[in-house]
Amino acid sequence: MFNLNVPYLIRGKSQKPADGGCIMQVVDWVSTNGWTDQPLCVDATLRDHAIAVNDFVVDEQRQRLLDFVPRLLNTWIDDPRERDRVQQALAQRWNAEMMQFNSDFPDQGFGNWSERSERIILVFEALLDLYDELMGRPKSTEQVDLSALCALQTA
Repeated sequence: MFNLNVPYLIRGKSQKPADGGCIMQVVDWVSTNGWTDQPLCVDATLRDHAIAVNDFVVDEQRQRLLDFVPRLLNTWIDDPRERDRVQQALAQRWNAEMMQFNSDFPDQGFGNWSERSERIILVFEALLDLYDELMGRPKSTEQVDLSALCALQTA
């Protein structure tokens, strides 16, 4: 029987969905009912940044990342040249956004972590928007019910 209760997100990864997991484990769970932090259906650059964001944000805001799970599905690009082009553009955008982030939040101490988390989530969303633009994917403005998506994946 497939469990339609979407796992909650935690910092780091876990051994089983009942313990929660990182965003990539949830993506793998939705796409294959597996539990790895390196799902084959996700672009490596997006995967690495998603994991970094997952581990950076405060617990209270981490669950918002679940909204990005449908956008991360099927982002792997088979063509190596196209994949390199997209990954270079994503890396350039991430680096530019992070330079601005570090300028806006120069204190690495105990600053306003909620505000930092909010900002880094927006940076990641901008990265997904760029991916969609580069790949000609329509930008989705709909909220997706992950439980319904899981049911469709196993039907």
